[in-house]
Amino acid sequence: VTRYGVPSTEIVFSRAAFQGIFIIPAMFLFRLSPSDADALPQKDVEEEDDDEEDMKDPAGVYHNEDAATTTTLPPRIIQHPFGTTKIMSNVVILRGIFGGLSFMFKFHALSTLPLGDATALMAVYPVITIFLAHIFLGEVIRPLHIVAAISSILGAVLISQPRFLFGNDDAGDDVDDDTYRGYAGYISAFLENIFCSGVIVTIRKAGKVGAHTLQLLFSW
Repeated sequence: VTRYGVPSTEIVFSRAAFQGIFIIPAMFLFRLSPSDADALPQKDVEEEDDDEEDMKDPAGVYHNEDAATTTTLPPRIIQHPFGTTKIMSNVVILRGIFGGLSFMFKFHALSTLPLGDATALMAVYPVITIFLAHIFLGEVIRPLHIVAAISSILGAVLISQPRFLFGNDDAGDDVDDDTYRGYAGYISAFLENIFCSGVIVTIRKAGKVGAHTLQLLFSW
């Protein structure tokens, strides 16, 4: 799509609009969990009165006259699309911002760099994620994590064979030299790694504060 001149911002907007077609109806359908509803003011919680009709047995005796039960229902997710607490809302909104920027820079890098170069450069995010999770979430960095992250990067490089390492010059590559030599694509690929790592870290944090999956999807 980017080869036909469609800006990366329009691609991100179109994707979000298409996703919203499915997410918003689901948010009307499903309700928050009881634990999330407990954090809300009482006025936001729905109550249903189930009046029991007077029951008459064959002998003509009435039972449970004027009896009623009250059922408390959690609010629907659409009523609190970004969360039920301040910290939850901040994390969900931040995840949406990171997600939108990540996709925008990703599409821009793919449109301005050779595909192999863009794929290899955007495979660095696992390493960045490890360190961001350690800094902001207190996650422990183990040697196995480092080995797995480096292996994923090496695998992506060997498969994509970027031109800046392997010197390949495919005849079918329609990216002109001026675009290739520009720095915009490389900057976009670097920023995509940063924001993609931010998405993963905020999703991890959102899970710890109890955010619903639909709230995370709706956030952008």
